Amino acid sequence: MASGDFRDRLLAGLGGEWPKGGELHPHVLDAKQAREITATGAWDDRCELLASRFWPGPLTLVLPKHSRVPDRATAGRATVAVRSPQHAVARALIEATGEPISAPSANRSGRVSPTLASPRCLSTSPRAPTRLLARRTGCPQK
Repeated sequence: MASGDFRDRLLAGLGGEWPKGGELHPHVLDAKQAREITATGAWDDRCELLASRFWPGPLTLVLPKHSRVPDRATAGRATVAVRSPQHAVARALIEATGEPISAPSANRSGRVSPTLASPRCLSTSPRAPTRLLARRTGCPQK
């Protein structure tokens, strides 16, 4: 979830754009990283089975969070929605940092999620943090 000053700057940078009540979802490489951000004992055999079958991929596990996960990242909720992305660039970024990466959904709260990067670019403010795009997207240049 990024650590120390970097995490604080990241969360502060989202403050003006991210709605109150909107959580950030930690993206992990594997079950080991997921266990590190979930409450002790929350990651059980069912989680292990689901993760071994569907991760990396389209599965989000909602579990009690570990105390090290900042309340601001979960909108004050006691749970965390853990994902393990399949995309090689996302996985390389997580691996390079050595820890989970928090990210919001690809849409503004209350709007339909886009399936391409172009709608994503159009749905956010120019003040939003820089995006990492892994392929040509048609996003307008600023």
